[in-house]
Amino acid sequence: MTLKEMRDQVKLDGDVLSAPEFPDARLNNIINQAQKFVQIELNGLGMKKWESIGSGAVNPIQFGGFSMVYSDVPTDMLESPKSIIQVEVGDGGNSGIAKEVGQTNLYDILSNTFLVPTIAQPVFARIDNKIYFSPNTISVAQYHYYKRATDLSGDTDVSEIPDEFTEYIIRRSVSQVEKALGKTQESLAKENDLRNDIAGAYEKFVGRMNTEENTKRLE
Repeated sequence: MTLKEMRDQVKLDGDVLSAPEFPDARLNNIINQAQKFVQIELNGLGMKKWESIGSGAVNPIQFGGFSMVYSDVPTDMLESPKSIIQVEVGDGGNSGIAKEVGQTNLYDILSNTFLVPTIAQPVFARIDNKIYFSPNTISVAQYHYYKRATDLSGDTDVSEIPDEFTEYIIRRSVSQVEKALGKTQESLAKENDLRNDIAGAYEKFVGRMNTEENTKRLE
């Protein structure tokens, strides 16, 4: 569906066809926010459609008295707990795959003699919208991550969300319209079912993809 088609559907389902408080620009924003919601749900369920790769400049930084290096978060990265798949790092001669650790655990790792990271066993943590690395000898970093779906702006733009899940963008948008109108009960009812319905649709989607793949192998 195009942006205009989704917007028209939201107007009908949300009963705001002639509502002046919901101009096209506002509905476009609501639809784009709904698209992000659906993408994050699908990413959490395991959809790999938005895999991307990129590199970042590495700079020195201090953390808790320890020397580290950092790189900026890719600007198009999806904001999700599973956004970063892995990070390849190198020091000009050797390389490794950095393991993610929580910010609260980072200091304990750096200060423990037996856990101090090496280029063969590097670590990273996301702090202050940056990605901190250890050891500090790391000079290059290459990210494997999930990128954010492109916002829709023109009426003919088509969402990067697979067609099988477009209806959930519309349903999320309608629930947000109802919330803005003060229809709290209607909005909550739709919100409560939405995540479960997306998960169910994803299971069917994966099952169909597996069936098609097996059929191709037998041909």
